[in-house]
Amino acid sequence: GSGVMSGILSKTGGKNKTKKNWAKIKGMVSLQAAFKKEEEMPTFGDPDLDAAVKVFGKAKFSEEDYVHKFLMKNKVDDLSSECDQLERWMDVIKNGLRGAVLEQYEYFVEASREMSTMGREVVWLRTLVE
Repeated sequence: GSGVMSGILSKTGGKNKTKKNWAKIKGMVSLQAAFKKEEEMPTFGDPDLDAAVKVFGKAKFSEEDYVHKFLMKNKVDDLSSECDQLERWMDVIKNGLRGAVLEQYEYFVEASREMSTMGREVVWLRTLVE
């Protein structure tokens, strides 16, 4: 769970913001149900977003494995820069999600406008028929 990363961050003086948002990073890029193989994953045109999806979008992603592999390859002193990278990834993901939500909202507004227009047309047609 998120206890491994939180424990390491608290022991190494990691940022509170990172501790709070660690689980969000993992959850926001969970593509495991949609893509079974890494080569099937889409690219988003942003290297940070592509890297985040590649790391966290894997089926059966394990936070503990991620941290252990990182510590096996790097020094504990490198955790601060890794946390900074995770925060950058999280910001990119948030912005991407914000953009996707805005796009869907725009579709909703357009559809609502069309429904209102159709409603007025139906009322007008009823007045003609009566």
